[in-house]
Amino acid sequence: MPLPRSLAWSLGLIAICALAAPAFSAQQAAKPSASPQANGNTTAVSLLAGKLRFSLPAGFQGAALPPGDASTGTAGAQGTLYMNEAQKRIVVVTEMPIQSAEGSGRGEEDAFLASASKGFISRQAQGLPDFHQTGEKRINLAGLPVQQIDATATIGGGKTLTTYYIAGTKQHMAVVQVISREADRAGHEAMTQRITSGKP
Repeated sequence: MPLPRSLAWSLGLIAICALAAPAFSAQQAAKPSASPQANGNTTAVSLLAGKLRFSLPAGFQGAALPPGDASTGTAGAQGTLYMNEAQKRIVVVTEMPIQSAEGSGRGEEDAFLASASKGFISRQAQGLPDFHQTGEKRINLAGLPVQQIDATATIGGGKTLTTYYIAGTKQHMAVVQVISREADRAGHEAMTQRITSGKP
């Protein structure tokens, strides 16, 4: 399965949002978010028609990302950037329709995830000068094959740990990105474990 055009939207937008994190934080400090976090509840996140689900703990505020553009082949793409100001942590979730190759067997899934991973790493390395991949593995979340990529980079002026999750079905794909301060490895691992466990 070839790397879908819409993946470029997701990867490029994720990098832009990450680099703009300080501005996002300042904006949220001045303007309360309409996120469910306002009442202290967790925020449920559901992607790919519920195949990929997890929740964010209290303290995250969300802001919608700019929608995809039909002129670039990304119509229907949408996403949300969640920021926890106290923890200095960002979680970005994006989902978009794709034109899948025929078939939906294990071979097609493996080819899709391998292609998506390769393209993703290449784009991040181009956008972040000190991007360094530290790990990559295939995981299974409630029956859904997911490619996990771990990396470090300087984002928003500071050293960060970043974990990406790339998943797809025959008609849609999703990317989840977790960004934490490099010094907060324990907090970062707790957040990634929350995502992989699907913890409500």
